[in-house]
Amino acid sequence: MMKRLLLTLIFTTALWIGLRAQSSSLVLLNDDPDTIVYEISGEVYDSKDISVYAVNIGQEQLNVLWKVVDVSVPDEWGFVICDNNLCYSEGVSICPEDAPNVLNHNDTLKVKMTTLNKGVSATGVYDFIVFDKSNPSISDTVRLVIIAKKTVRTTGVLRTSSVGVFPNPATDYFYLKGNAQSVHTVELLNIVGERLRLYRADQNAFYIGDLDNGVYFVRLRDASGKLLRVLRLRKK
Repeated sequence: MMKRLLLTLIFTTALWIGLRAQSSSLVLLNDDPDTIVYEISGEVYDSKDISVYAVNIGQEQLNVLWKVVDVSVPDEWGFVICDNNLCYSEGVSICPEDAPNVLNHNDTLKVKMTTLNKGVSATGVYDFIVFDKSNPSISDTVRLVIIAKKTVRTTGVLRTSSVGVFPNPATDYFYLKGNAQSVHTVELLNIVGERLRLYRADQNAFYIGDLDNGVYFVRLRDASGKLLRVLRLRKK
């Protein structure tokens, strides 16, 4: 009788340890709230990159999915997600089930979330969740708090407050319109903030005909390199 009870206790303990290890085999390294404070100026279409890392500390292979939950975020805000597989369109908040991130023992998932506050001064709160496709109980969550503050516009921003781009959408070329005398360089960035082109403002016409259709950002700087304004451009 005692032997049977002992064996039952050992089996139950081993099962509990196994389940506990399984449920904690996917761990986010950002296990404390990640609070990011940054400032935007005037009507700048600003962005912030946040990197989140998840590690498979278990022995079994995991097919990891992720999702972003808007806890308290202004309607005007958006985000773009890139994981180990690819970068998704703006607003995609759930990893497709047919494209999980495969993690073996000690493999790491890196997810870059680029927040787009679109000139809106506010505080945004997101919950970022990772979980195993076949067993959603294997999961972890981190809360991301982003605080965007507007500051008083500088003289440079005031001088270029009427600057725009046209046509918008553009096909082969875009141009600057308005009071652009203080603009020295024109940078073209993709949706995740990577610089694709650098133009001199006195070129007048800026070629984009060889780029893919989509949304880009045009960043204007003066002769000293000071940021004047960021504009949104759609290529079609």
